[in-house]
Amino acid sequence: MEDKQVIWYHGTHEANVASIRATGFREGTWFARHMEDAAEFGGPYVFMVRVKFDKPLDCWQVCCSNTIPAENIRGMVQVTVVFKDKERIIAEFLAEYPLLPPPNRL
Repeated sequence: MEDKQVIWYHGTHEANVASIRATGFREGTWFARHMEDAAEFGGPYVFMVRVKFDKPLDCWQVCCSNTIPAENIRGMVQVTVVFKDKERIIAEFLAEYPLLPPPNRL
């Protein structure tokens, strides 16, 4: 079966950022397909994470059954989400953190 690598988003609060950047994500962590969802449900610090699945997923969120190492983090932003004309939009990128170097392996 072909590996499917996609970027998923995980929103969190400032208190969790250092730990996630150092150790990655624990089993049972939730990820969203869209940055707006991650920010609204998780918090304004949004990680962009490369996640590998055995098949494409057709859903807006997923709970990972395994740990995801910090080297799978592709970047992080701090955002504000607002509603405009009944749609959620990213109102402002408050901070952008550089992408980490690509990992040697998945």
